[in-house]
Amino acid sequence: MVPKALDMLDAKAVAAAKMLEDPCNATLSEACYRGDQGYRNRFVASAVYGGGAGQNALAVVYSPTANAYYFSTTVGSGVTGTWTTVSGPGASFVGSNASGIRSLGACLQATPNAANLSTSGQVYTAVVSTASIGPLTGTSPSCDSLAQLCNKYGKINIDAPMETKWIPASSDEDFQPPNVLPTDATDSNIILMVFIGFPAASGITLRFTNIIEWKPLANLGIATESFLGNPSRNTIEHVKQALRSKDPNWWSNVGKGAYSVLRGYATGGTMGAFGAAMRATKFL
Repeated sequence: MVPKALDMLDAKAVAAAKMLEDPCNATLSEACYRGDQGYRNRFVASAVYGGGAGQNALAVVYSPTANAYYFSTTVGSGVTGTWTTVSGPGASFVGSNASGIRSLGACLQATPNAANLSTSGQVYTAVVSTASIGPLTGTSPSCDSLAQLCNKYGKINIDAPMETKWIPASSDEDFQPPNVLPTDATDSNIILMVFIGFPAASGITLRFTNIIEWKPLANLGIATESFLGNPSRNTIEHVKQALRSKDPNWWSNVGKGAYSVLRGYATGGTMGAFGAAMRATKFL
């Protein structure tokens, strides 16, 4: 009998998987990353975009590795927009105390501000390489163009947050300066979410969560343990393979017909909720 991928993870790898799968609630733990370890904290921030006059399209790029996000709002989804850069959650603390950071788990949640009966439009999402969206400066592609990069889409939903969780790539294991996109953009991943056709000027509320491991600046006088390395026999690739084996769509609820009640999503009836809860508790 071939063992399931989850059964091949040790306890530390299971803890790392939980941080990727549930960044908002998972117990903070070491990740299955190479290199030295640092201090770990969960940071959260919220903002509203797309509330300007006539605006009905919004594109958001979230880089947990840089702890920064970028957005473009337009009047019409085919219009070329301009990126605006915003520091990510906990930016003041991280900027004042960290010499380098890396993310152990992150997600982007979105809720439309329009009333339920007025909600309309489509949401598109993906986890893609930073290089695939080009330089995040100056003029950006239209929301229609960015939507073509996304492999999940559905109707904008007001009943529960639309959520996409981050999947790290190889260079995301490395500590990076805060608020700086990785130089190896082809091996670093970002979250992309695109909203098209929501009621004009109603806006979308975005909630950013980032579990950040950080190394202190020298002038803080905080002694750190060095050369601890990966606490698990598993790598981050094993963790990602295990999560995919459990559910190929674990990283986003966008476009799903029925969502787990345990995760706070809408569900298709009592039996569907019970089955979803049983499947979730099998791992968690």
